[in-house]
Amino acid sequence: NNAIIVGNDGTILKSTDGGASWTEQTIVITDNLTAVAFADLNNGLAVSEFGDNGSLILKTTDGGISWESQVSQLEYALRSVYFINENVGWAAGYEGKIIRTTDGGANWQSHLTDATVIMSIFFINANEGWSVGSDWNNFTAKLLRTSDGGINWVEQLIETNNGLSSIYFIDANTGWVAGQGGTIMKTTNAGIPVELISFIVSGFSNGIDLC
Repeated sequence: NNAIIVGNDGTILKSTDGGASWTEQTIVITDNLTAVAFADLNNGLAVSEFGDNGSLILKTTDGGISWESQVSQLEYALRSVYFINENVGWAAGYEGKIIRTTDGGANWQSHLTDATVIMSIFFINANEGWSVGSDWNNFTAKLLRTSDGGINWVEQLIETNNGLSSIYFIDANTGWVAGQGGTIMKTTNAGIPVELISFIVSGFSNGIDLC
């Protein structure tokens, strides 16, 4: 029943009744928040665009009631965050960089990819994960995979030039990506290859999830 929404000007909304009602949480920042992820009912992180003090990472340990600001010192906007447990997580955004923490967000290590922007990250365990985005220099989609917890990323072939914005896996083999032009693609072989399902809409598919 619990849910958290983040947005512009430091907006954080919490619902405890499945979305029937929402309560705004009070925090003293005005940065635009772009993504949020929870490892369990209590531990979660939110990330922001680039602000006066760099990209912010906010942490909660009480289910989103209160948030502690952690300045990431990153000089680019963050667009995605994902946690596999309360200690291990990743965040990513512009400049093709993916950052990783193994201590709940207290410290982060940066890892570079050849994408211009990473829009979404998904892990099925502490080692195996994927990220999607775009290379704006060549106007190509980017699908990257890691098998060592995000230290190294290998590009996987994907037959679309539309920028990708979201990725979701249900197991080690089966997953979906979505992006520009209504693109939705599916893999049943861990991303090798990813096959086009359909162009459902003409706009931008920002997110994909299963329910």
